[in-house]
Amino acid sequence: MNSDNLNEVLDIIDNFKAGEYTERYVDRFRKLGFTKILDLDEIRQSPEHHPEGNVGIHTRKVVSYIHKKFFKYLDDDYTKLFLAGLLHDVGKIDTYKNVKGKISFIGHDKESVKYAAFILGKWGFGWMQIEEILYIIENHMRITNFKDMGEKKRDKFLADKHFHLLLKFHEADCMGSSGDLTNYKYILDYMKKEN
Repeated sequence: MNSDNLNEVLDIIDNFKAGEYTERYVDRFRKLGFTKILDLDEIRQSPEHHPEGNVGIHTRKVVSYIHKKFFKYLDDDYTKLFLAGLLHDVGKIDTYKNVKGKISFIGHDKESVKYAAFILGKWGFGWMQIEEILYIIENHMRITNFKDMGEKKRDKFLADKHFHLLLKFHEADCMGSSGDLTNYKYILDYMKKEN
């Protein structure tokens, strides 16, 4: 475990200012071994699903939203959400496909999990924190299909011990792209009906 790396990452997160996701932050993360951060702006996305543009823009918007919405609580959830936002789409670098103008990233969530597990371990995070961050990354696409799940699958998904974090992240992921919260609101309504 590298406590210097861990302290540096926590310092970046604690001193982050929404809207100031600048070269300074990118350079600090790059120096900590997150070299893929430099490639995110090079990966185009489908305008249909991501009107904001490339993966780098989306990542910045997600992280900035997480900061604006959750920074005031300055708790462990904020750190996990921030890191999930930073790393959730890094797998798009290795899964990018453009076939006849149709862009896809099949399996990017799994690739993002692999990379996140590596880099978070390198940064010195404990396994319990890493497990929660990986849960968010692994399921950030699955939650978009919540409406299409059967009731038993939905209820099992809701019972996952880290679902509350995933739902917060889903809001930020939506706000970092189209801003369409239809699925997020549907889940909230479904949860109210279940209680």
